[in-house]
Amino acid sequence: NCYDGIIKPSTKSKKREILTMEETRALFNAEWENPTAKLACLIACYTGMRSGEIQALRMQDIGEDRIYIRHSWNQYEGLKCPKNGEEREIKIPQKLRDMIVYQASFNPYNEGMSGFIFFNAERPDKPMDGKVWVKYMRRTLASIGHKDPKSICFHSFRHEWCTNTLTEIGDKRVCMVGSGHKSDEIFEHYADHIQKEKALDRLADTSEKLFGDLIDGVADDVEYTVSETTIIEPIAIEDKTKTC
Repeated sequence: NCYDGIIKPSTKSKKREILTMEETRALFNAEWENPTAKLACLIACYTGMRSGEIQALRMQDIGEDRIYIRHSWNQYEGLKCPKNGEEREIKIPQKLRDMIVYQASFNPYNEGMSGFIFFNAERPDKPMDGKVWVKYMRRTLASIGHKDPKSICFHSFRHEWCTNTLTEIGDKRVCMVGSGHKSDEIFEHYADHIQKEKALDRLADTSEKLFGDLIDGVADDVEYTVSETTIIEPIAIEDKTKTC
């Protein structure tokens, strides 16, 4: 074997930095330059969803009380299956659902339930670039005096969600129903025996306890009006920059 004797280099991954609950509350209580970025980050904080999963959201993925995570967005492959290849769902409160529907109402491309919630201002077949969310999130962190905004990335919200929900619930199997992780061998063994709806209810109660006040604070900033015709009456194309 010509590769015998070659030592493979290895590096230890740097630990992901996350916000404390106090820093998280300060972040979402602050004024953001971009309210769309604020909403995307709020969804990540409350649900533990990945950036690509939020980019891929369309109105057909929003249920009465939950988000159906059916796709993820990749800049090279477009819409694809979530990371582990399986769909999942996560419950959300009514106020967060109203904010999502309100954001979707600004989509100017007349695609109905198939249009991206976080749409691209230049073309209908692509969602908004998630890098925009990180930029405005870090600007807001800087405005509230965070010591190192660059140490916080969008995926930090997912790590924070996993950390806090596991601490609160104490059952890794329940948390994995919401996070979609499938790498734990023990979880794989017990996964089929979990009653999913009970797990989702428990996750919803925990997210409400941990992050519910963030939803109330952001929702109170703007009067969100949602009606049955919200989605089928998008704004004119020239007004799309209002949320971009």
